[in-house]
Amino acid sequence: MNTMKSLRWIGLTLVSAATLAGAAGTALAQAKDPIKIGFLTPLTGRLESYGKSQQQVINLAVAEVNKAGGVNGHPIQLITEDTAFSPPQAIEKLRKVADQDKVFAVVGPYGSNEVDPSGPLANRLKLPVISATFTKPGIPAANRPWLFRVGPNDYGVIDYTVKAFREMFPAAKKVVLIGNAGEAYIAATLKTTFPAAFKANGFELVDTVEVTTGQVDYSAAVTRLGRANADLVFVNLIAGELLGVAQEMAKQKVGEGKIVGGLQGLWAGPWLINSKGSMEGWYSSGYFDYTSPNPKLKAFLAAAVPDREKMGMRQGISVEATTYDVTFILAKIMTDAKITPATPLEEARTKIQQGLAALKGYNGMTGNLSIDKDGETTGLTMNIFQGKGNTWVRVK
Repeated sequence: MNTMKSLRWIGLTLVSAATLAGAAGTALAQAKDPIKIGFLTPLTGRLESYGKSQQQVINLAVAEVNKAGGVNGHPIQLITEDTAFSPPQAIEKLRKVADQDKVFAVVGPYGSNEVDPSGPLANRLKLPVISATFTKPGIPAANRPWLFRVGPNDYGVIDYTVKAFREMFPAAKKVVLIGNAGEAYIAATLKTTFPAAFKANGFELVDTVEVTTGQVDYSAAVTRLGRANADLVFVNLIAGELLGVAQEMAKQKVGEGKIVGGLQGLWAGPWLINSKGSMEGWYSSGYFDYTSPNPKLKAFLAAAVPDREKMGMRQGISVEATTYDVTFILAKIMTDAKITPATPLEEARTKIQQGLAALKGYNGMTGNLSIDKDGETTGLTMNIFQGKGNTWVRVK
């Protein structure tokens, strides 16, 4: 018995020592200096819901990277700043995370109106800036070599969407377009990109109806949509303008018997749910498909959706998926380049910029992603979805 007691005591001692060693190892890992990455998004203002949705997803991605050992044994620390969807504030926050926080790279800003003026600053700072959500064409090409887009641009999205609608609705001939002329990046597409795409695909554009940011009364605009008597009502709106037009269209019954569709501005954000049925049956392009067999996507949804529900988030996940991919792309680039917190700032930023410029065939949730010479992403998988209840369901 004494021998058995001695062996049991030795075993317990070894288990305790192993437990303490494991705990000490975890504590040491947590105590290591972090690698700082900036994150700029609108957490207040008219796109607050977009920004908070994006924030939830990037926080989840960073937590997963850190749980797996971080970057070369060091955790990523996200330095989050609110841009309020304001160009001056986006510039101010970009300068702040670059100069004060000494981040190695920045994810964001969110919208085209924020990224456009931020690109020149990224180049002056020699700081890699990677946004996954803006869509205005030409911004990355004009800001080589430090600005990158991981996501689609308006040219590609409009071209894909109009072609898809032609294939899906071969009998449709006339189209009426409504868009927000108060947003510069949308206004430009209303006058040039859309008319060219419609003409190339055999649609007759009978009218273009303009609304503006902050507009409250959409009755006249929607009445004009109805008078166009088009087969297809094409919507290029975001946020409150989208919701207001959708509800007014339902009130005036303008969409009844018509095809109503648009770009990913419909599919992104909480608008399908918030419309309370007024966007039922609408079509939208997008690139994140809940039904995909991609194991990365399934694992992501298993982690993200319950977390969102706990936070009271009602909208589905859409453009946030590219933000998730960006986080892991950055982690891989920094790991492969052997970057640590001790890496000199200029060297770390340069290695990340070079890694992004050389990105080829990254197997992400949103496609087999590469970055071309203009800083644009190729390989995104586009789809057409239809609003059914509170869910966008892939139909093409």
